[in-house]
Amino acid sequence: MDRRTFLAMTMTAPLGLSGARVAAQRGASAAALPWTQWGGPNRNFQTRASGIKDTWPASGPRVVWRRTLGEGYSSPAVENGVFYTMYAKPKQEVVVAANAETGATLWEQAAPMTFVSDASLEQGNGPYSTPLIVGDRLFTTGVAGRLQCLEKKSGKVLWTQELLQTHRGSMMMYGYAASPIAFRDTIVVPVGGRGRAMMAFKQADGAVAWSKNDFGNVYSSPLLINVGGLEQIAMLLDGAMIGVNPLNGDLQWQVPFKADYSIAVATPVWGPDNLLFISSEYNAGAKVIELTRSGQQTTAKAVGKM
Repeated sequence: MDRRTFLAMTMTAPLGLSGARVAAQRGASAAALPWTQWGGPNRNFQTRASGIKDTWPASGPRVVWRRTLGEGYSSPAVENGVFYTMYAKPKQEVVVAANAETGATLWEQAAPMTFVSDASLEQGNGPYSTPLIVGDRLFTTGVAGRLQCLEKKSGKVLWTQELLQTHRGSMMMYGYAASPIAFRDTIVVPVGGRGRAMMAFKQADGAVAWSKNDFGNVYSSPLLINVGGLEQIAMLLDGAMIGVNPLNGDLQWQVPFKADYSIAVATPVWGPDNLLFISSEYNAGAKVIELTRSGQQTTAKAVGKM
């Protein structure tokens, strides 16, 4: 099974899920619940949908439709009967919007892509990130570090920012992988480097809102958390797990965490009692961090390591 066939089959799983139709038949509205970003509405891979099956027949869930795209690992974002994802074809990276009921293309937007991953022959060349839906806009990050804003209805490109070329972000051997996150009127992404570990851009026009801190980038995605009423963005970077003020990027706390070759991929998990779980292979292990608010500041303490 090649990468292209595998992707064509797995694209049916979140969108052709037979449980969604079962839920609709039971009066629940699973199919109508949006999945607007990496990890779903709250970025924690949880949904409020009810009536979804908890077991499958031996043959697996029924495939409602199937279509071939291209190479890549981008998962879908879904809203109002439309799914959005990304894929690659020779020398191009494509954002696609399709009918969630039939798989039929509504629009595609392609951009040139010349980056080649060190593992392209064995594992493909990306893209890796998941589109982000915010209002009437769609935000994507490509394997070569292109952050772009598209009109959700038509796919028209409204603005772009080149995180690696223009902002000199960390060039990693497998390419850029983080999925963008929204905070108020900005989009926040890791970039990597002195003064640009993380950056925020205005949703309306792509203008830089802030750029802060000195860590290199990895392959993980940012997470918005709330510590006793204080919002912050938690981000795993090269050498540390950090939390920043999403309004201005100011560093709130940091805890050492280092994976060999900067290969830290997993998104942090935010749990009860203000506990944050992080993990990675390549000699990094896993760690639990307890966060405590004191006024407008947060302190962090590692309480467990594996």
